Amino acid sequence: MANLGLFTGTKIVKLVNVSFRLPYYTHWGQRLLVCGSEPVLGSWDVKKGLLLSPVHQGEELIWCGSVAVPSEFSCEYSYYVVDDDKSVLRREMGKKRKLVLPEGINGGENVELHDLWQTGADAIPFRSAFKDVIFRQSWGLNIERSLGIQNKLDTEDAVLVHFKICCPNVEEETSVYVIGSTAKLGQWKVQDGLKLNYAGDSIWQADVAIQNGNFSLETGAHRDLSIDSSKVQPRCIFLSDGMMREMPWRGAGVAIPMFSVRSEADLGVGEFLDLKLLVDWAVESGFHLVQLLPINDTSVHGMWWDSYPYSSLSVFALHPLYLRVEALSENLPENIKKEIREAREQLDGKDVDYEAVLATKLSIAKKVFEQEKDLILNSSSFHKYFSENEEWLKPYAAFCFLRDFFETSDRSQWGCFSCFTEKKLEKLVSKDSLHYDIIRFHYYIQFHLHLQLSEAAEYARNKGVILKGDLPIGVDRNSVDTWVYPNLFRMNTSTGAPPDYFDKNGQNWGFPTYNWEEMSKDNYAWWRARLTQMAKYFTAYRIDHILGFFRIWELPEHAMTGLIGKFRPSIPLSKEELEREGIWDFDRLSLPYIRKESVQEKFGASWTFIVSNFLNDYQKGCYEFKEDCNTEKKIASKLKMLAEKSMLLESEDKIRRDLFDLLKNIVLIRDPEDASKFYPRFNLEDTSSFQDLDDHSKNVLRRLYYDYYFYRQENLWRQNALKTLPALLNSSDMLACGEDLGLIPACVHPVMQDLGLIGLRIQRMPSESDLEFGIPSQYSYMTVCAPSCHDCSTLRAWWEEDEERRCRYFKNVVGSDAIPPSQCVPDMAHFVTRQHVEAPSMWAIFPLQDLLALKEEYTTRPATEETINDPTNPKHYWRYRVHVTLESLLKDKELITTIRGLVRGSGRAHPSVQETDEQGNRETIDAPVARYRTVTENERVAIIATAKYFGDLPGMNERSIGDEGFNNLVHFGLSFSSPCFSLATRVEEEVDTTPRIEILGGHGAPRVRALVVEVAIALASGVDPIPVSSGLGGAYILRSKNGNNIALAKPVDEEPLAFNNPKGFGGLMLGQPGMKRSIRVGETGLRELAAYLLDHGGFASVPPTALVRISHVGFHVNGAENISAPPWKIASLQRFVEHEFDAGELGSSGFSVASVHQIAIFDVRVLNLDRHAGNILVKKNDQKEKYAAGAAELVPIDHGLCLPEWLDDPYFEWLHWPQALVPFSESELVYISNLDPFKDAELLRSELSSLRESSIRVLVLCTIFLKQAAAAGLCLAGIGKMMTRESCSGEENVSVLEDLCTKAKEATVNASDGEEDNIDSREEKDEFELFQFDKETVHTSADVMHLHQLLQSPPEIAKPPKIAKFSPVRSLPRSLDEESYPLFEENDDDSNRTIKENGGDNNGDDSKQGGLTRSKSYSVRNRACESEGISFGDLSEG
Repeated sequence: MANLGLFTGTKIVKLVNVSFRLPYYTHWGQRLLVCGSEPVLGSWDVKKGLLLSPVHQGEELIWCGSVAVPSEFSCEYSYYVVDDDKSVLRREMGKKRKLVLPEGINGGENVELHDLWQTGADAIPFRSAFKDVIFRQSWGLNIERSLGIQNKLDTEDAVLVHFKICCPNVEEETSVYVIGSTAKLGQWKVQDGLKLNYAGDSIWQADVAIQNGNFSLETGAHRDLSIDSSKVQPRCIFLSDGMMREMPWRGAGVAIPMFSVRSEADLGVGEFLDLKLLVDWAVESGFHLVQLLPINDTSVHGMWWDSYPYSSLSVFALHPLYLRVEALSENLPENIKKEIREAREQLDGKDVDYEAVLATKLSIAKKVFEQEKDLILNSSSFHKYFSENEEWLKPYAAFCFLRDFFETSDRSQWGCFSCFTEKKLEKLVSKDSLHYDIIRFHYYIQFHLHLQLSEAAEYARNKGVILKGDLPIGVDRNSVDTWVYPNLFRMNTSTGAPPDYFDKNGQNWGFPTYNWEEMSKDNYAWWRARLTQMAKYFTAYRIDHILGFFRIWELPEHAMTGLIGKFRPSIPLSKEELEREGIWDFDRLSLPYIRKESVQEKFGASWTFIVSNFLNDYQKGCYEFKEDCNTEKKIASKLKMLAEKSMLLESEDKIRRDLFDLLKNIVLIRDPEDASKFYPRFNLEDTSSFQDLDDHSKNVLRRLYYDYYFYRQENLWRQNALKTLPALLNSSDMLACGEDLGLIPACVHPVMQDLGLIGLRIQRMPSESDLEFGIPSQYSYMTVCAPSCHDCSTLRAWWEEDEERRCRYFKNVVGSDAIPPSQCVPDMAHFVTRQHVEAPSMWAIFPLQDLLALKEEYTTRPATEETINDPTNPKHYWRYRVHVTLESLLKDKELITTIRGLVRGSGRAHPSVQETDEQGNRETIDAPVARYRTVTENERVAIIATAKYFGDLPGMNERSIGDEGFNNLVHFGLSFSSPCFSLATRVEEEVDTTPRIEILGGHGAPRVRALVVEVAIALASGVDPIPVSSGLGGAYILRSKNGNNIALAKPVDEEPLAFNNPKGFGGLMLGQPGMKRSIRVGETGLRELAAYLLDHGGFASVPPTALVRISHVGFHVNGAENISAPPWKIASLQRFVEHEFDAGELGSSGFSVASVHQIAIFDVRVLNLDRHAGNILVKKNDQKEKYAAGAAELVPIDHGLCLPEWLDDPYFEWLHWPQALVPFSESELVYISNLDPFKDAELLRSELSSLRESSIRVLVLCTIFLKQAAAAGLCLAGIGKMMTRESCSGEENVSVLEDLCTKAKEATVNASDGEEDNIDSREEKDEFELFQFDKETVHTSADVMHLHQLLQSPPEIAKPPKIAKFSPVRSLPRSLDEESYPLFEENDDDSNRTIKENGGDNNGDDSKQGGLTRSKSYSVRNRACESEGISFGDLSEG
């Protein structure tokens, strides 16, 4: 404990011991520290803060520390994660904490602070989107008492407990109560509970004196407080319970560019005042959000190129394009009104005529300006606006004047004004200048744009609609900002994106990259000013290309395409590093590799013309570019000159593309600022420069390529983002969403989670590398989901683009084998829309074009015309206009009803509209597990908050798991257990809370329906599930009304490591490695059902199992307010097995050989990773000699860790039992021989479509292995030993089976070299030739097996994906001796026939899903560290 030793003269100051307590799981080398405003806590110097010490309390890791302070002490403080040097690794988000010691605390007494870690998500309800829009009524509550303790400690034997909780959405005449087990807390009776008082900022608090002694109270799910009288007791406890736990707030919105809006009043383009109509339509349709593209001025070139909204002339100025000229004055002359009417008719085209519209508006505005300039510019409102904005407004007006005067935005053409100074600026905007009216005109336009947008923004707020803006990642090279702040930009570079979904050749946006080092010197003031300006109009914003704040794709200024770039910042390959690897010919690798034959092949008969004009001969048969055409811009310039002279023999575009290809034929990019540093070219293996290298150089460069792009940068990029992004987030209170599409580094999502940033999910661009289409029901809560966006084709256009992809979507997503419609008919649009509104994502935002597809009347326009942007075209014309006016949409009640029904039916929040406002008393809703409750004025319970709230999770929550990553639900459909913060007392719809159960998987399995019916009857009779205390995951016993055990339910979001785990083992995101790395979090329930389906005829006695959706039962704790779809959970449901022991309690001698063999055979088939004695039950036996030797009947349970995604290391308890040494019986051999792995695979595909194909391949492989081993005479002990890994000297060796697979690969590859004709003959081999065993040497791995093929696949050496994707579970090379190679799939005539019958004609498409024979897979061999074994996961080449 830190002792201040405070003295005042000779009088010792009375000191109070203040103890800090925070649950938090750290990584090795991390510690927690508290730092605050007072010297005792470091005065905000983290290096001087108080280090806390860890203490294990049950399953929690508690960090504790204490200081001695005066009794009048008060301060602010925050928690930090630091390393051994006290360097900050992670800091709390949200507001600083406040501590004020209560009166009556005497020297020597103890005060405890029980806190929870504050995440970025905790700040979300305090963002203006919710505080000022969604929950605006709640924040207007009257403060009942100030923050702090009010009661005094009157007795010596009392402990004062101060409760504090954040409830951001509490309506008027509603209160919050806390109930608990003590009399002061009502003994679980709401009417006798402790009423909390509102203290402002959504904080509710109360304090109560509780008599000393042993006591405990609970204030919510996993909100525990225990006082042990055997220890020194605290005099006062501050219990900060974070956020109210309640229903997850989910909303919906519409997205449309401002220029695309059409109204009856506009002049050929959407205008700011049209937003009021759009808001009205959004409210009617059930939307809480309207999203726009950037609205800043882009008038750089004075032509249609300026339609690109992301190329800002000024990041502060609004675009004059969106001005409503009619609203400039109330006294417009009749001639101007007539001109406006004529212009409206003339400009009302199908698309935006950018140049004509802008010219017309500015022309009319100038006439109005001449009439009213003095009136407006001398007004008090303008003076106020000018004083608040002159820092950017004056440079903007001066820039516009110079641009028009010199007829160019290229400031290098401006003479003495090319370099900005304040002195020059003041001269340009001087009132005495001849051009001052031109300057004032730009002031005037910006002022009116501000008034009109402010009016629309205020209208949206009052209607409960969030206006969401867009923050572009870059600014135009010739912009006001680069003129005024050139030091903030790297003007010799260009910004873009590497190859990704949007463009396989990469993108070059032309913006200069940022000089982050310079920006950091004033704490990113330019960025902070941008966000402050945006916050005047918007309450939420989208961060364009958020990856740029981690690292940006930087290109040389002379580049025109986007491929030859590097990440900035990044750790390059040094010359020394390359030389150590035997790479030394740097010119060969970094200069274009141009050989005579490649030139002849590309240019044909005109190759000599190309050589003479563009190339020099520097070696025999090799060329280099001439000095005047050795960059892309130089090539383009020279081609233009030759074309003007009519000297080109082919099209200019084709020659340019081919010359660019020659220029990009390099392997390494030399750093222009340091010649000793290099960067691997993206997709370097595609180049002939790479292909002509020797094998050693290829292997080295391939490994370094993966290291550069996928590994070595992660920590650097994470640190970079944690420096830059908080500056943005803290500069305004807008809700921030990040566009995290493209090539996603592994560090991105954890950082976004830390900072409370909401990600983006587009179904056709899944973040999971093994999916072609995203699964909306599995999206995490902290996301925006959308079927499309402005950077890709609309839903209708996408549907029509690719017939084969459309068929795959219809089969795999819709679940139909029928031929899909050739166009996206309204029913199809309805299906996709419903998928997204029912997703767990916080927001579902739909492009307006996709919503119009819900009605056939609006689908007459060609779908391709609705696309807003083509990312592959840098000169795309952004001109799309909706073909129906907002006024017409407001009258279309049929479409509005359809959309509103989808939103309401999904349980998403929706704005109230006048005709649906309800009157009368609030409805009472109760739930027995609630702890914090809000009640109406007449003490009726109106809301129960028991779900997690923005990271405040039941079980181990994100506050206590540290850097472990996301807290995501496992979703198979809509779930209401997501993070949330909705709270309301008015129930607009009647909610059916009747318990329900629905079979999701296992419909056709025997005895499943009977099991589910029994459970349904029990639930209907009011029987609550009973939590099981044992095990690491959440499990519940379901009993009949008379007390008989029926089944065991395991919710998928409560399994070990899932975020909602109730036993402290939670926090990982969906898809991350689970308890076993080869089985992902959230997927054990699937495997429980798969095991039952595979236990043909009950051979192994796996209990009947189903995958079900259960609504309104005891383990479902969400409140059910303001929703029309009942909350539910997904769970595996297994018949309860009456038993007296497990196998570990009885001993193996009591087990029959047959019973052990049956379980073991099953375990081998499914590669069970966790068959221990505890999950083998000994069935209850009422006979006298019930457990005599060899008489016990065994039942296997807990199959969630079977069917891994690769050949992981299994654990077989029976391997050590004597029964495993007994040979198979005749009946067992017959059973094994009759197993058909391919039929089993089809069974799983049909019943469990969510089960990954790689797991099914493991089943096929292990079944074939079992069949061959049994036929060869091996016993279970031998088979099991061959499948498990052995440890030697602390190192784990691969199993015999894994080694066998490696030999199979080598044999297949060797056999296939140059012998394509032999492939068909190999495929005709019977599966029984796959494994051949030498019985005498079966326990060795050398020369005992021969394998022609393992799994059928075209035999070829794997190469890295052309467009690499990051995945939470990586399977890419990491060390020097690793190599990537394909896995080969088993094939025989029967399997081919089966797959063709079930999957249709493959037509030679190797990437078609749904069959073992049509997939390419890659894996990694890594024996230097923990081995993942042989992977069967897809990393397809596309």
